[in-house]
Amino acid sequence: MGWLKKGEGGEDSPAKTVASEGSGRDNFQEEPDGIEYGMQDHAKIVKKDKRSEAKLAQKAQATKAKEKAMKAEEKAKSSTCRKCILWLLLLIAIIIALLALYWTMWREPEQAPSSAPTTSAQGHVLEKLSPHTDIDTLLDPTTPQGQSFLELVAEYENEPFEDDQLVQRHGLISFFESTNTNGQWLENDGWADYSMNECDWQFLQCNDDGEILRLEAASNELAGTLPSELCALTSLQHLDLGNQLITGTLPSCFSKLQNLIRFELDDNAVTGTVPYGLLAIPTLTDVEMYANFFDGNLDGLFALPEGFDENSETARGSLTRLILDRNNLTGTIPTEVGEFTKLNKLKLHDNNLTGDIPSELNELNELEELILFNNNELNGEVLEDDNLCDLQNDNLVMQLGCNIDCECCGTCF
Repeated sequence: MGWLKKGEGGEDSPAKTVASEGSGRDNFQEEPDGIEYGMQDHAKIVKKDKRSEAKLAQKAQATKAKEKAMKAEEKAKSSTCRKCILWLLLLIAIIIALLALYWTMWREPEQAPSSAPTTSAQGHVLEKLSPHTDIDTLLDPTTPQGQSFLELVAEYENEPFEDDQLVQRHGLISFFESTNTNGQWLENDGWADYSMNECDWQFLQCNDDGEILRLEAASNELAGTLPSELCALTSLQHLDLGNQLITGTLPSCFSKLQNLIRFELDDNAVTGTVPYGLLAIPTLTDVEMYANFFDGNLDGLFALPEGFDENSETARGSLTRLILDRNNLTGTIPTEVGEFTKLNKLKLHDNNLTGDIPSELNELNELEELILFNNNELNGEVLEDDNLCDLQNDNLVMQLGCNIDCECCGTCF
């Protein structure tokens, strides 16, 4: 270290002063450099923050996209799973159906249906009654025939009886259940007690063989329809069901009651046509079906059923009373009426008959009443020398109607 000489660096030295000033300038220039460096650092920090924010935004967006993709994948898996479940259920249903079909076709019957016979009594009763009533009706307990079947099975299990009696009782019980639906019969002694022999039931009469000959229950407030099972009473001779509330149509099989003598069904509300070939029954003497709602013509009534011919024995030789007034009958009076030579009462008034009265009426020599009025379209004539005028002189009551020209009649009706 040496001493400065005067004038070299002393206090008053210009060099020193200049140096000092230069040094001051240097110091003055250093201060901006520090500020610039600080601003650059701040810009770097801001830029870094922006990059961080951008990265965070990208990361958030990537996260959302990933979550969305995951949800879509889960949804696809769920949809696929549901489809798999549906296919599985369908497969199970097909398998069950195939098993059921196999079981139905190949299994041995373990037990008959509840509606089918399950005992020997039921099977026997069903076999004997099925020719008269279809099986479905017999096995339906809500029908009169079904109720009869149940009663007969119970009876037969307790005490078997002959097949003919079984069929006969079925006809009677079906008839009772059909016409006593509301318990309205005024009298029914024995009919509600099926343990009694049917020959002891009220309104019935049997022969020595236990066959029903008569069913006469007039004015007993029967209501409902007549079942075809009544035709099982093949020995029936007298059927009187007049003055009741019977409705519906007559079973056509009534024409097959070949032992019938009297058939009375007056004052009811029966509709439809009169049974075809009814007058072919050879034993028939009385037919009274007035005051009903029968319609159609009389051709079927006078017709001969299949198996009959003109020489067959029919009611032509036995019928004495044919009373069909107050119905809705139409058409003409068949010429075959002249073949019923025993006829003494013919009442056809208050119908809708048309055409000329047949001249064959003159052949009815035993005629006592001929009532034809109130058939507005019925025409014709009765001459003075006709047999009908001769019969009138012998007390024939003849009321023909004003459209018919009668030379021997009094006041027309």
